[in-house]
Amino acid sequence: MERNDDWEMGVGEADEDQQLAPPAPILLQWRGLCYTPWVTTGRSRTKKAVLHDVGSAAGPGELCALMGPSGSGKTSLLSCLAGFARPGDVSGTILVNNVQVAGGAGAALRRRVGFVFQEDLLLSALTVHETVNFAAALALPPSVRPQQRKQRVTALLAALGLSHCSDNIVGSPTASGGARGISGGERKRVAIASVMVTRPSLLMADEATTGLDATTALSTMQVLRTLANAGLTVMVSIHQPQTRIFNLFDHLLLLNQGRTVFNGPPSSAVPYFERCLGSRLPSQTNAADWLLDVCVQDLAQPKPKDELLEDDSEAWAVGTSERFAAMLSGIAQRRRSSGSTAVIGGSSNGEGASSVDIAAVVEEGEAADAPTSLFAIDASSSEPKFATGFLTQLSVLLQRCNKQQRGSSLTAVTAIQAAGQALLTSVLWARMPTTDAFIEERLSLLFFLLIAIGNVAVNSSVATFSSERPLLLRERQKGLYRMSAYFLAKTLTDGVNTVLLPISVALCVYWAANLKPTAAAMFTMLSGFTLSLLVAQSMGLALSLVITETRYALVLAPTVTLYSLIAGGFYVRLDRFPHWLTWLSRLSFARYAYTGLVLNEFRGTTFTCALDGHPAYGSTCPVTGESVIAAQAMSGETIAFNYGILLVFQAGLRFASYLCLRFNIQVL
Repeated sequence: MERNDDWEMGVGEADEDQQLAPPAPILLQWRGLCYTPWVTTGRSRTKKAVLHDVGSAAGPGELCALMGPSGSGKTSLLSCLAGFARPGDVSGTILVNNVQVAGGAGAALRRRVGFVFQEDLLLSALTVHETVNFAAALALPPSVRPQQRKQRVTALLAALGLSHCSDNIVGSPTASGGARGISGGERKRVAIASVMVTRPSLLMADEATTGLDATTALSTMQVLRTLANAGLTVMVSIHQPQTRIFNLFDHLLLLNQGRTVFNGPPSSAVPYFERCLGSRLPSQTNAADWLLDVCVQDLAQPKPKDELLEDDSEAWAVGTSERFAAMLSGIAQRRRSSGSTAVIGGSSNGEGASSVDIAAVVEEGEAADAPTSLFAIDASSSEPKFATGFLTQLSVLLQRCNKQQRGSSLTAVTAIQAAGQALLTSVLWARMPTTDAFIEERLSLLFFLLIAIGNVAVNSSVATFSSERPLLLRERQKGLYRMSAYFLAKTLTDGVNTVLLPISVALCVYWAANLKPTAAAMFTMLSGFTLSLLVAQSMGLALSLVITETRYALVLAPTVTLYSLIAGGFYVRLDRFPHWLTWLSRLSFARYAYTGLVLNEFRGTTFTCALDGHPAYGSTCPVTGESVIAAQAMSGETIAFNYGILLVFQAGLRFASYLCLRFNIQVL
């Protein structure tokens, strides 16, 4: 079998590590499988039977197709077999290499399953190489060295025909221009590469061709066919495949309304239905189309005594060592017969894969040496919940979140917006003299900065988790990382990227407006400004978690910010606030931020009297900063206390946000 020279060099090093050994073959069998999840309809919550007594098998080296009309239970069956369904909703028997796995799937099986979901939830700002590399960094154990991981990712991208676009951003299908990124077929192959990087023994692809054109769909299915030829157990749910795709299947499980309609070799499906229905497949008609058309009819459940069903279904469902050994022998025979043609055909346009033999990605050794004994998986064995430790997860997620921020927080548009805000504010409050006539202007500037950053920070953070929540839930199901690692990495990167431009604006305005001209005062002002910015961001973050509907959160966020600013002490003095609304003022982050900024700017400062008027504060001239502070009802306050309250708000809101995310606490 021909192999790429670079891959051969990688194999030589990989053979030294057992972690890079070939995946253990998996024979997956299920019998009497029923799935009855809880379904909410209006205000009622009831159990709904989705799968009824489904049984079949999928073995190494074979491509098993789940077909059926929409709502037939294809995705539900894959979810049950992969362990994504609630254990209490699944009943029946699931065997992995003749060993029963409790609760649908245990940790031992979950680690050997690669699941490609129907929706490709990929981070749009990452490149193809970064997407696969981060998936490898999170899923591979520490025993796989960085150099080995790099070689594996490079070889996998080459085998799947993604080398030409490895440095292109993934993008989004709904974006325009260059932000659209790679094509639909390439996105699907990136999703496959992200799960294949761990060399799973069992690969499941849900609706692998949905949304793809005929050529791209065929190319994608040829990828899965070649992976099966390399020894993997491959299962794919598919709706209505073309003839060339249908001919790639080794086994067909046809479902309708959660029940088995046919279970056996695809070549036997048409004769079976022709005999059951008494009609023949029309000429020039796709067999898959015809099968779907007839299976939606009110067909009786196939009887066990039916000769065809008994011969085929029982042969597929029986779980013996001899059957497993025959499957392994079939892998070797298929590889020998396919030879160097077991590659993914493609063209120079990038929709097909390269000529690199994909079997090399999952095969480490000769096919003829494949063991014929059963690779029993001990479902009761205790395996670590995560492949990597907390610090590794945090480090990888920090890098990934930071790279994803490249297209959101720090962009040309936000930079122009910040520059415009800094320029306009600096012009309007330019070089204010230290006279009592400009005391009000100084107070208004301090509060205006809070208004500007408060609204922007809250509104921008409302959508922080909404776009990535589906991806988070999916990766958590796969057990890639801890929730705490994700939350900490996400909030740290969002916090840093959110405060950079506002701090730059505040720094420019500080010197342009001629605020207190000392380094200590400037540092104290920027500290309070940053704290208030982070608290405002935490408020938006909490809203985004308890209100999953972004449209509702965007309506409520400005309202919450407005009430906080009204109670901040600028519009209504703190001592004149209604007694029964004092609680609102004490819950306002703007109150503590504004008080700290006023104390920093005016304490120890004196202002000369204007030539055309009497002192606005006190009866003496010059006006002291303490007189201004007293006039704002802030006497007796300290900067440390107010900044300390902001820190408490920040910690409290962040912890509450984590709890909402961890336990999925939602209001709307």
